[in-house]
Amino acid sequence: MLAESLGPDPLASGAKWKPSGKNIKDPGIHQRQRGGKYRREASSQRSCLLGLELKPELVWEDWDLGGEFTETLVLKNIHSKLQKLHVRPPLSKFFTLIPQIIVLSPGTSFSMPVSFRPVQRCEYEDSIEFQGKDGSFQVSLRATIPCHALEVPDSVLLPLCAVQNSTTTTFLLKNVSKLQTCFQWEFTAPFLLSPEQGLLKPGQECHITVLFQPQEALVYQQQANCKFGEEGDKADSCCIVLLQGLAKYPCLQLKNPGTMDEKEQCGKELHFGSVAVGQSLQKHFYIFNPSPVTASFSLSQLSSGAPLLGSVFSCDVPRGKVVPGGSLRAKVTYTPAVVDSVSVEYLSLKCRGALNETLIKLTGNCVGPNVSLSSSVVDFGCVEEGGAVVQTVELVNSSPVEALYQWDLDCSGNSVFSIQPASGTVCPHSHTTLRAVYRPTQPIAHHRRVACLILHRDPMFLDLIGTCHSELQQPAILKPEHLVLYKLHWYRRQDLPDTPSDMQQDHNVPLDQKGALCPVEEANC
Repeated sequence: MLAESLGPDPLASGAKWKPSGKNIKDPGIHQRQRGGKYRREASSQRSCLLGLELKPELVWEDWDLGGEFTETLVLKNIHSKLQKLHVRPPLSKFFTLIPQIIVLSPGTSFSMPVSFRPVQRCEYEDSIEFQGKDGSFQVSLRATIPCHALEVPDSVLLPLCAVQNSTTTTFLLKNVSKLQTCFQWEFTAPFLLSPEQGLLKPGQECHITVLFQPQEALVYQQQANCKFGEEGDKADSCCIVLLQGLAKYPCLQLKNPGTMDEKEQCGKELHFGSVAVGQSLQKHFYIFNPSPVTASFSLSQLSSGAPLLGSVFSCDVPRGKVVPGGSLRAKVTYTPAVVDSVSVEYLSLKCRGALNETLIKLTGNCVGPNVSLSSSVVDFGCVEEGGAVVQTVELVNSSPVEALYQWDLDCSGNSVFSIQPASGTVCPHSHTTLRAVYRPTQPIAHHRRVACLILHRDPMFLDLIGTCHSELQQPAILKPEHLVLYKLHWYRRQDLPDTPSDMQQDHNVPLDQKGALCPVEEANC
C-alpha cells in the first residue's frame, strides 16, 4: 500500500493532507493509486499529434522555492513532409520559453527547454500551444508539490502464538517520496511495533518488527496507525496497517508407558524402587506437545515437599520449549544418601499460558548393606600360658551393596585378642573369613566384647572368651553360658523386657521345658 500526503491547493483557503495509495481490499483506494500511476506514466510516454512525436505533458516534481528548474520538450517529425510550427508560450510568468517558429524536416527532432520558477509552495498548471498547417495542439505544463509518501503492506499476519508467549514478524516500511520523512506508530496491546518512530531519507527502507503477546486465547485484529510527514508536530498524514494474530492455549502431556504410571488422572508417578546407598539410578520421561503452538515450560521441585537436607532427585531439564507435535526427553536421577529412608518428592511441570499444572511424583527407597556374623561368640576354651589359639568367624553380606567394616580392636599386640583383617570390604552377596587369635599371657579368664563398625549400618558385637591356665594357677573355665547368665542378671537389674528365650537365640543357651536356664553341668552332659 502506498500512502501519500499532497500539498496545499492554491485555490483552497488552507493546506490539507490527502492520503492516497494502493490497497487491494479497498477498491476506492486502489482506483486512486491506479490514477496516480497513470499520470506518472503518461508524462513519460510519447504521443503522435499532427505527425509529430512528443510527450503530451511536462511535469516538475522535484523543485523548491527560489530556484529555476528546466525540463526539455523534444519534438520529432515522423511525417514525410516538412513541418512548420508556431509556438504560443505559457500564459503564466512561472513557465518560460523562447518563442520561435519551429521548422522540422522529415525524421528530424527539435529540443525546446522550458523553465519553471516557483514563488510559493503550491501546484502550478499551464500549457504550450503549437499551431501548424493542419491544426493545433497543446502540451500541458504541470508542477506538483513534493509530498511525503510511505509504502506499507495492507495487513500483517502474525504466526500462531501460545497464550502468555510471544511471536514476531517483520514488514518493510519504505519512503517512496523525495522528501525526508519522519514517522510515528500508534498501536495497542497485544501488539508492539519497533522501532516506534524514526526518520527516513528519500528512498530509504526500514524493517518494522511486530511483537505479538496475547494474554487470552482469542482472534486479534487491530489497526496500527503510522503518522508521517515533516519533523516535529507537522506529521499529520497517516497510513494504516491491519495487524492480525491468533492465540491458543498451550498443552503438554507426559509420555513414557514403560516407566510412567498414571494415578487417578491427576498426575504421574516415577518409581525408582530400591537403590543402594551412594549409588544412582536414572529414569526418563517425555514431555509431548499435542497443541498447535510452541509451549514453554519449567520443571521445578515443589517447595513444600523439599527435604531439609536437600533433594535426592535431580532433573536435567529445568526449562525449555516444545514445538507443536514435538517431544522433549527429561531425565531424573535418584541418589539416596540415608539407609532405610523412603523418599517422596514432587516435580511441578508448569506450562506458561496453560490452564492446568501437572505434578510428577518421584518415589524411591534407599537400601544399605545387610551384614551378619556366623557366630556371636567365639570360645577359645582353655589355653596354656604362652600358647595361642586361632578360631575363624565369617562376616556375611547378604545385600546387593558392598559393606565396609572395621573392628574396634587394637590388633598391634597389646591385647590378648586380635582379629585379622581388622578392616576391609565385603562384596555384595558374598562373605569373608576372619581369623580371631587368643594369645594369653596371664592365667586368668578373658572376655571382651568387640564392636564391628559397618558403614551405613548399626555396629555388630562379637564376644571373645577364653581362659588361661598355668602350672600353678588354673582358674575356672569361662563358657558362653556364663555370659548369658551375666546378661540375664544385668537385664533384670535394668528391668528390661529381655527374656531367657532371647538369650537362647543370641547364644544358643539351653533351656528346660519350663523355659528356665539349664545348669552348665546338665547342658554339657
